[in-house]
Amino acid sequence: VHYTVAVHNIGPSDAPEVRVQDFLSPLLRAASWECNSTAGVGHCGIDGEHGQGSINRVVSVPAGATLYYTIDATLRSSALGTLENTATAQLLPTDVEGQAEDPDLSNNSFTVSDLIITRADLVTSIQTPDAYDPDSSQPMPYQVTVANIGPSDAAATTVALTFSHAVRHNGGELCTPAFGESFLCEVEAIVAGSSHVITLGLSDLPAPGSVLDSTAQAESQTDDPVPGNNSASSSTLMRTGVDLVVSIDDGRIGLAPGDTTAYTIRVRNIGSIDALGASVQAPLASGLMDASWTCTASAGASCGAGTGGIDDLVDLPAGGTLTYTLNTTLDPAIDIFTHEEIVQHAEAEVDTAQIEVNADDNADSDTNLIFKVIFRDGFEEPKKATVAEPQAALWPLPTGSGLPASRGPPPSLPAGVAGCRATARATASKEGWA
Repeated sequence: VHYTVAVHNIGPSDAPEVRVQDFLSPLLRAASWECNSTAGVGHCGIDGEHGQGSINRVVSVPAGATLYYTIDATLRSSALGTLENTATAQLLPTDVEGQAEDPDLSNNSFTVSDLIITRADLVTSIQTPDAYDPDSSQPMPYQVTVANIGPSDAAATTVALTFSHAVRHNGGELCTPAFGESFLCEVEAIVAGSSHVITLGLSDLPAPGSVLDSTAQAESQTDDPVPGNNSASSSTLMRTGVDLVVSIDDGRIGLAPGDTTAYTIRVRNIGSIDALGASVQAPLASGLMDASWTCTASAGASCGAGTGGIDDLVDLPAGGTLTYTLNTTLDPAIDIFTHEEIVQHAEAEVDTAQIEVNADDNADSDTNLIFKVIFRDGFEEPKKATVAEPQAALWPLPTGSGLPASRGPPPSLPAGVAGCRATARATASKEGWA
């Protein structure tokens, strides 16, 4: 939104102090303005020629001159109805004798009004597996994302889902009905610049060999300038087999040199066929050292343990899970200025004699930033303060020194060094020669 506010003084006298006000609508944000005068510099007030937000300044307008304020602001994406803006100029009284008066106050303010036209460009996408086992113990993941690229909020948005076969979803009241070929999902408003994600699990899938097709269509009460991108489609082949899913996470965002961490790697078989002789691998990432790993298997599954990176042959029944714990340390000598992150990878692969239903989720990675700690164990990890008992060795003073005698054997001083005076304090002050 761009406004130009012009304050004219048609004279015949100068206006030494004029209050200019333009309190902007709350429907606007990120407003900034600039002041210029046809009479030259120095007339936009002591607060300067630039500002943020609304205008409330005292300026001077010589006779025949004009002050221009240019305002730039952004209309909020939630704005509806009418946008109004009123600017005023008022001649202020001064102590100057014979000050001019404004003979016509009717033209000291001006209001502009604009109808707000809302538009929201919705973009729809679907994420679903290319293939899935209809006999899996897990519902098939189905995700619809509706993005609103603006410029206005999308009011009362709905998403219509259509499938080639009747299926059941676990989305509760979000999408109705719970079973059928068509569902209507209530999304409500989507703020401009944001997205809404509908995540469902589908069951009662069609038989192996079938293809499950779907379409998602987003609609809103707000006008859409590009309706052609409101819909998306997907196709998933139904087939039985082994379906391995891998995840890895150590619950951290970063490591410092010398830090230890424990990665949790899970391998699941969500297919309906047992995996026999499958390979699980997690080669140790460059920069990690001193690694060891263990594995916990669900009923009927088998896995091993070892040192270094993971390289294991496993058996994993349908519906089973393997949980690996990989303990390792970030090399204390790693160059923190050339290494910015550590990426630990894990993957699983079925035996060549078996069919993998969907290999897209057979691998995963975990990324940690490398913290650039320069002073280790000195500054960033405060230690408990301890009080050391002061110790001092005191020797007899030379005869005639005038100081009290001390105890202890005298030291052997280098040739030509007579000694130096020092003070040691514990609970009382003592003096001697060291």
